[in-house]
Amino acid sequence: MCEVYSGATLTLSADGSNTATQGLFQTDQALSKLDYRTYTDPDGDATPIVLIQPQPHPTVSSRALDLSQPIDSRGWTMQERLMSRRVLHFTSDEMAWECDTLTECECRRESGPSNRELSLGRKHDMQSIYDTWRLIIRAYAKRSLAHESDKMPALRGLVDRFQRLMAQASDTSPDEYVAGLWRGDLVAQLAWKPPSPSDLEAFMKATNRRNIDNIGDTNTEDMEAWMSVLKERNKQGDWHESGGYVAPTWSWAHLRGPISYLTCLPSTPFVPYANVIEAQTVPVIPDEPTGQLCSGSITLHGHMVHGLDFDSAQGIYEDGTVQDICFLSLEKHGYRWSIEFEPDDVAGLTRRRGCNLTDVVVFLLGTKDLKLDGGEEGVVIGVSKPTEMSRHKQETGADILEAGVQNLNITRSIPHELFDVFRQDLDCARWSSYLVLVESMEEKRKYERIGCFDVWGRQDIEVIGSLFAESKIKKIAII
Repeated sequence: MCEVYSGATLTLSADGSNTATQGLFQTDQALSKLDYRTYTDPDGDATPIVLIQPQPHPTVSSRALDLSQPIDSRGWTMQERLMSRRVLHFTSDEMAWECDTLTECECRRESGPSNRELSLGRKHDMQSIYDTWRLIIRAYAKRSLAHESDKMPALRGLVDRFQRLMAQASDTSPDEYVAGLWRGDLVAQLAWKPPSPSDLEAFMKATNRRNIDNIGDTNTEDMEAWMSVLKERNKQGDWHESGGYVAPTWSWAHLRGPISYLTCLPSTPFVPYANVIEAQTVPVIPDEPTGQLCSGSITLHGHMVHGLDFDSAQGIYEDGTVQDICFLSLEKHGYRWSIEFEPDDVAGLTRRRGCNLTDVVVFLLGTKDLKLDGGEEGVVIGVSKPTEMSRHKQETGADILEAGVQNLNITRSIPHELFDVFRQDLDCARWSSYLVLVESMEEKRKYERIGCFDVWGRQDIEVIGSLFAESKIKKIAII
């Protein structure tokens, strides 16, 4: 099917239609009916300039990202659009043209260059290819599928296109594709995290799920009523799991719903501090690695800290909102470390394994910098850092917070090879990324991912640096 779209002269896309029976044209196309007039110069002579009434106007790409058109909320249609050489979009507002060269709208706005990155005629390097893949996955993950088992097959055409782009960009053989990630960029692509509020809102709207953060009236003092409401809230919020095996826990495809990646503009490379020893998947149909999977595992070698505790609770605020509050903690050498973070799926995690876990592992993935030259402007997308990190000194059973963690001198104790991870650099902002892992209940001595978080800022870097002074270099298998 992907060859049909990539080989087509023109693809007609019924963007604004909810079903196949609604046709191409919508009844209210506001942008196609804008009033306009030609501009005459002071002498009264006509000019080639056309004036139109100002109007808020989404681009083709922004419509797709915002899921404002019904077709853009469906998982399968993403590769159909990106694989097509030319697309004529019939949106709810107007018709729009998109090809590898430009985009043009019916509202008579000046056309702009296309931002499509998958043209085989463009020059690419491996870093830009990996960056584009992460952007595509972020957009794809917030779309819906009638069957979650289609999550891998619905990317098959894009995987093939990326392998061809890689063949053009590198003299080596194409990269290995494993469960929605690329082995050559695997450490960086493991650093996916929960979505931004806007992406989550778009997904909830596209999949007809309601916001369950607000549980209503908080005036009641009836504890049974509270517990009943919380139970229903948690039941409705437990939708991330796919209902069947789709991908290993280290893959973004493991759970239903959107994700985010830390993205810096201008683009900067991810610096890995872990090595991939092994990465493999077992497809349902042999020799079809881009199809449905029945298992998958990776083995990483790097710095990790064992023995942390995980605790989860729910906070109810006066306005009726409910928030899950999750902490990692470690007590050692008279100190207590505490890290608040957001698990990938707190509802599913606590349902399956309870609110308290022991022997949790924090594994260092790598770092990413934002560097700006002179007056250059930069943008950081997908920032997800712990809302609170601290290192307390334990004295006579009481925890005393060392204000500003001023007494930490981590440069003397952290491993030499990690010095740059925790070094304060005045020329750039540096984020470090960490996996959170727990031992599998099904396979002993193998681990499952429960989350990932980023750390930045002087005080938080000092806290995590002091924690990783206790780190060990080991191999760890993740399924």
